[in-house]
Amino acid sequence: MDGHAQHVAKALTVYLGDDAQATPQERGRRQADPCGSVSWLLQGLMDGQPDWDSRYAWLDGINPTKITRVDPEGVRLVGGAYVVHGRKWTLRPVEAELKLPPAKSILYFASSEADVNYDQGHGDSPFIPPDPASWPHVFEVLLA
Repeated sequence: MDGHAQHVAKALTVYLGDDAQATPQERGRRQADPCGSVSWLLQGLMDGQPDWDSRYAWLDGINPTKITRVDPEGVRLVGGAYVVHGRKWTLRPVEAELKLPPAKSILYFASSEADVNYDQGHGDSPFIPPDPASWPHVFEVLLA
């Protein structure tokens, strides 16, 4: 899992280095990099959780609805994680407060009750519950 945290830190550094001269394609790539890295990290954190089927379920990325810079060293990511379980695909709410070390990052992951079918979850993700601190999975990590 440490390798995943380092990968998130590297992707976050690239994202934070974004400049006003970047093309829309470059901005899209920079946005996708932290989402994929956070997905891998969250997958590792979920393995072994009592309500997570590590043998048959996995995360296949994050559909971001909003990524905002909160300060020079961090961003807030809001979106839906693609959860694959057998042949079923759903989107599950995920939020992350990503900070470069030495600050800790926090990842919030909702329960399966908040899942929506993949084909219904595009757009502004109205399915996201209002208080991620109340979600069952809250992980503090150091991205180092």
